Formats: sequence, structure tokens, C-alpha cells
Amino acid sequence: MELINWNEKQSIASKMTDTELHYAILDCLKTIQVMGNSQMNGKDQGYYYDELSVYRGEQRKRGVSGTGL
Repeated sequence: MELINWNEKQSIASKMTDTELHYAILDCLKTIQVMGNSQMNGKDQGYYYDELSVYRGEQRKRGVSGTGL
């Protein structure tokens, strides 16, 4: 199972526009929902929850209201 590289994801998130962050969050949420308990390319739900937390953290840091999800 692949573990998230927190520093790399934070670096990517910091370069995203607010709109890109919004859609990255939606992508994570949809992926989590679709994959259920299975793994995909060595990643499980935990990976995408971690990625989601990085993107939401970046939104909070910017003071963006987020997706409402």
C-alpha cells in the first residue's frame, strides 16, 4: 500500500488555484466513494483521505470557504 508524501502533496497544493483545489477535493471524495474497501493502483481509501486533508488544509490556510462538503 502506497503512503502519501505529505511534503510533495503540500507543495503541489500550494501551487494550485482555488478552483483547482476545489476540483481536487471533489476528485478525492468521488474516488473514496467509488473504491470502497478495495485498493486501486496500490492506494486505498486512507491515501485519498490523507490527500483530501492536505487540500482542505490549503483551503483553510488561504481562508477559502471550501466545497461545502
